[in-house]
Amino acid sequence: METRLVEATIRAPRIATFVKAKDLHWQDTVLRIIETYTKIWGGAYDIIVPYEIRDDVLSIDQVFKAILKKYDPDFLWVYPKHQLDTERLTTLIDRYINPFENGVYVGPSPSIPHITLPLNYLKEKCSFTKTLFKDKYLKLIAYSMLGKDKFSYEKEFKEHRIEIKDITQDLAKELFFNFFRSSPFQSSPFGVSLTHLKLHPLKGPFFIIVGNSLSDFLLYYDLLRLNFGCVFIPTDLLDKFIDFNKQNKQGQSNLEKDNIINTIWDYIFYIFAYYSDEKIKLVSLSEPESIIPEIWEKIKRVYSGKYNGEQTIGGDPRELKFSFIPVEKLISEISKSDPVQIYYSSDQIIGFFDGDKLILDLKRKLKYPLERLNFMVDLKPKQIKYPPKKLLNQIQIVSPSYINYRISHSGITIYSEFEKKVEPINMKILNASDIFSLLLKEGNFSCELSDKGKYFKETLNKFEGITEIEKLKNLAEFVRSEKYVLIGMYLLKLHNNVTRLVSGKEKKVKTLDIIKWHKKMEEIIKNLQKNGKYNEREKKLKYGLIITSNKRAYFTLEDLQKILNGDIRDLVQTCIEREILRYGFLLKCKYCDNKDFYSLSEISDSFYCKRCGNKQKIIPETLSKGDEPKVVYDLNEIIFQCFLNNGDVPILTLDYFRKRAKETFMFSPEFKIYKNNQEYLELDIASICDGKIIIGECKKTNENWDEFLRKKDRFSEILEIIQPDIVVFSTLDKQRPDEANNNLAKFINEIQEKHNDIEFINLNREDLLGGT
Repeated sequence: METRLVEATIRAPRIATFVKAKDLHWQDTVLRIIETYTKIWGGAYDIIVPYEIRDDVLSIDQVFKAILKKYDPDFLWVYPKHQLDTERLTTLIDRYINPFENGVYVGPSPSIPHITLPLNYLKEKCSFTKTLFKDKYLKLIAYSMLGKDKFSYEKEFKEHRIEIKDITQDLAKELFFNFFRSSPFQSSPFGVSLTHLKLHPLKGPFFIIVGNSLSDFLLYYDLLRLNFGCVFIPTDLLDKFIDFNKQNKQGQSNLEKDNIINTIWDYIFYIFAYYSDEKIKLVSLSEPESIIPEIWEKIKRVYSGKYNGEQTIGGDPRELKFSFIPVEKLISEISKSDPVQIYYSSDQIIGFFDGDKLILDLKRKLKYPLERLNFMVDLKPKQIKYPPKKLLNQIQIVSPSYINYRISHSGITIYSEFEKKVEPINMKILNASDIFSLLLKEGNFSCELSDKGKYFKETLNKFEGITEIEKLKNLAEFVRSEKYVLIGMYLLKLHNNVTRLVSGKEKKVKTLDIIKWHKKMEEIIKNLQKNGKYNEREKKLKYGLIITSNKRAYFTLEDLQKILNGDIRDLVQTCIEREILRYGFLLKCKYCDNKDFYSLSEISDSFYCKRCGNKQKIIPETLSKGDEPKVVYDLNEIIFQCFLNNGDVPILTLDYFRKRAKETFMFSPEFKIYKNNQEYLELDIASICDGKIIIGECKKTNENWDEFLRKKDRFSEILEIIQPDIVVFSTLDKQRPDEANNNLAKFINEIQEKHNDIEFINLNREDLLGGT
């Protein structure tokens, strides 16, 4: 029975709460939600998403759709309670994320949403950091990082009469510097609140979100949970600061004003003190780009209003530069960012494969023994990472039946609603072909391997490797190497045109188009042409023979050694063992004059003619040259067809992504797509790299892209169904496809305008050959 390492991790649930975008009292609503998050293990990482109902249809802004897709929540909450049909919410969200079944919870308004997760006992047992502001924006900024517990805070304030200045003294430093630069949390999940959980170190880019709206604040709040470096500066607070500063200069000061001034100044000071050597990026969902320069000047006035000689500032604040980032670019940044990963413990356990089933025992050697499934448990089998699509839940946890599961960015996520003890888990595993079949089935399409896909699959199996990924690596390395000449010579047809499949139909193509991209083959072809090695009249090479019936080339070992210029017996022997090559004799029928190749397995001292079927002895009359029998080598027909039909381009394209995979890579050979049982389209590239879906088209030369563009509408329709993360166009020409064909570049732009979260990659010969 095959074994496979599986990474099992325990984490807090990821929760998204939906709020009305036009809530007039949104500051209070958000504070209530943050208060709830504070009481839940992992609440520091949960997000809040605004929505609207337009014409009885639920609507979410594109930037928050991108956040939802990247955050990939386990559960959805709606706050406060309203008449929204939760089924509509689930239908909309399913397009972007894959929550647990029945994962939408509606909280009873106006109280805090009812927590229905299996984590009720993991509530806060530690004290909270107390913050006291009358200004709602300052409350939001503070509570977004430090948590909130209004009951204990009000009680302590009344009993001890805490002064505002005591609370605000080090708040800015805690809010920005200490919080942002902290190391990953290491503490136990039990009794850990928003106050004590720490984000992983921030990764660029760094943003300042400005504005006064709910969307502005939630953009900042959510990006922080995605580990973006960002701060929120309400424009109202800037105006208040400037107004208070004027009053102070006029001697109109009080304690509250002083502390608000000090807090907001220190807050901005720490931002610029750390990032003053970088170009600041400003983002706003509510303010037009035209007034951003005015807001920037206000920020600089606040920043330059006071100077602390003990702090190091990397330059004059008046010289700081900024750039305004449009929402479209921000969405692209979100889509390219790393998914959120927040783990409590992680261990590797051994799974056992039985057919397409994987059996796991989670109680084996975990650092923190997992006796009951009261946590989110992410299972990541090595070499397998699925895209987070709900339909892929058809993986099926075969047993035990009480486990809930979904496909997430973190792997196969499971938990139980009941206090059930952990039992061995039996799950079905899907390969890449299964996944694309399910994706297409959702749009009422079907698929099967094309002829070229079958050639590719069988060719792959001729190369060494335990897994398909290892075989792909070895096959691609073979194609890039000089050893490929061993195959390339068999593709050298001596007539001007050969017939190969183009979109399922036979088409005449130039011989040299098939192999002229390979450096060594190009040298051989030039030498053959220069030295007159072609014999056009006899349709014959100096090294190798052409047989009339099947137009194939055959070579003796001596021929191959002359062509490859060296001792290649070991290579030929390896190819014989893997059935890439086979050897036999060229024989001619004495009855019908048919000349053909016969392998040793087909003959003894006699043979049956492949045309007329007559049996005859092997005698000088039946030898192709009327000579003594001479062993020649034949290329496996499947491999011949694979490369004749441009199998080298998808092989090298898939290997391009294999080499760039950080965790896992899965792929399917080319397949035909059917609509209403009619052939609709062929897909050259169908793969999954680190959980990202990749589809694409391959052409040997850039002359062939117009042929693809004739079916661009069909390709667009399939793109809508599959919803890939990456679309690739590749060629073995020197120019990249989008540079060589303006119509293709225009088509790519059209798709990008409609699907700005899709990444387009164009590959040329240099990309595919790795610079060789």
